[in-house]
Amino acid sequence: MYLLTLKDCFHLGAELSKDGYIIPNPATLHHFVKYRLGVEGMKRLMCLVGEAIILWAENEVVGIIDSTPIEASRYDKYAPFHPHYSVKMDKAHIFHLGPYPLAMVYSCGTDADITHLLPLLEHVGSLKPNLARVLLDAGYDSYEGHAQVWYHLNARPYIDIREGAVIQNEGSEERIRHWVNKLWRAGGDIHAPLTQKLQFLFRNGRVEQVGMHFRNRNLLDPELSTLMRNRGECERVHGRIKASVTFHLKGIRHESRELYMILNFVAYQLLLLTGLRARVENPTHLSALF
Repeated sequence: MYLLTLKDCFHLGAELSKDGYIIPNPATLHHFVKYRLGVEGMKRLMCLVGEAIILWAENEVVGIIDSTPIEASRYDKYAPFHPHYSVKMDKAHIFHLGPYPLAMVYSCGTDADITHLLPLLEHVGSLKPNLARVLLDAGYDSYEGHAQVWYHLNARPYIDIREGAVIQNEGSEERIRHWVNKLWRAGGDIHAPLTQKLQFLFRNGRVEQVGMHFRNRNLLDPELSTLMRNRGECERVHGRIKASVTFHLKGIRHESRELYMILNFVAYQLLLLTGLRARVENPTHLSALF
């Protein structure tokens, strides 16, 4: 709070008295954020900012999901050591709308990415983005992962295929019709469009079969490798977040880490939203100014 300039206070709408602008005491602001808002309040704020980003970034139709390490001190007794990154860390699982981060799920650093996919999809699904496709790396390559992305976001999943993957017969349209017909007592209609058949099977316990269908389509798609190159954008976004706000665990108490990581994530979202509303060209590059 003490770093605010007079210009900052003016634009923030702070009350002006004869002694200068009236701003809250940092301790008061900290108490409000930590104890009145808390993690759930910050998640709600993240949701509201995400909705605004969708509104202003209306031309973006590609989603990208990836995780990024949140580094801790090497002496940290709470954060686990990750052998791939060779650091102690937790993780942020982030959904991007093109270059704009919409939502984040915080987790332990050694958690498998796929275990936090559903909470992230449910959060983003509540924002109702208009997506054509969603790109994910091979860490999310599972039948259930393909099905969940398609069902919750109404977008085609493009997940990097692991080595040795093969076409699964259960994902063929013939087998889909077979199972829809077999479940006719539950309302299955073999004359319905394919999308409705897949939705029906998903809701009636055939989630893996739905995932097999979309995974088969990706295996047969010659454009998959070209599309997956666009995933590199999320790595650049992660770098800009870490360059713009405090996105590490050093010096932060263990019980407050999720709160502060979401808070700093929202701060970066607000930076991009400001650029979008001001019609700034390439608002993601605003981080270079800070």
